[in-house]
Amino acid sequence: IGGSLAKLVYFSREPGSTEPGGRLNFITFETEKIDTCLDFMKQLQIKQQKLNGSRPGELCVMATGGGAYKYYDKIREVLGVEVLREDEMECLIIGLDFFITEIPEEVFTYSENDPMHFSEARPDIYPYLLVNIGSGVSMIKVSGPTQYQRIGGTSLGGGTLWGLLSLLTGARTFDDMLSMAERGDNAAVDMLVGDIYGTDYSKIGLKSSTIASSFGKVFKMKREAEREAEDGGGSTYREDGLANGDGSNSSSRPSRRKFGPEDVSRSLLYAIR
Repeated sequence: IGGSLAKLVYFSREPGSTEPGGRLNFITFETEKIDTCLDFMKQLQIKQQKLNGSRPGELCVMATGGGAYKYYDKIREVLGVEVLREDEMECLIIGLDFFITEIPEEVFTYSENDPMHFSEARPDIYPYLLVNIGSGVSMIKVSGPTQYQRIGGTSLGGGTLWGLLSLLTGARTFDDMLSMAERGDNAAVDMLVGDIYGTDYSKIGLKSSTIASSFGKVFKMKREAEREAEDGGGSTYREDGLANGDGSNSSSRPSRRKFGPEDVSRSLLYAIR
């Protein structure tokens, strides 16, 4: 249960199935709507009791993150079950170690030319740097299963993305923001290496599509629109990034789209990731 999102995992079997195993289900809720999350968990609990006859005392909730402490009493009160709180970083490292050592083709490197290059398994996985991006960002040096140290981090994380996009766009939920970012083009607002050099800067390994300055084009576009208006061109600059003509010459100088909230969303996602 983090500062922005509560992530819930629960196990289920197909109704009437006698086969071993089942399915892990994943769902997220905004942490500020924790009551909605608890209502969902309550319905799962009722369904579990109907299927298996389990009493509340036989069930428990495993929880981690700051919300495991903040909402500890509330979870126990609503569900009537024991809440087992585990350390967030220890759980994260144990889970990652499991994926690295036990699950084939789970860990990969990413680049534009080779989007998913799976790493070869190796006997000694330590040390490694774990970068945990949540509401903020923590950088953890992991030297062993129980040996880790926070060596850095930043307050600019998912919470920053959510806050800025709620101010700059019409998005109201985290899913809205991700959907807008998926449709956007950050090149409409970001200054790229290609905008400066006209091509790649191959001498130091920079592609033309590399971001040189996040939001670097916005000020320039605003100034251009203001100059057009001062020169009598009839264009005005609006906060939504559109340049519009006035009523007298709108037919001869149609409105020209500069950038939209989707482009802003994608730019911020790249800037904070």
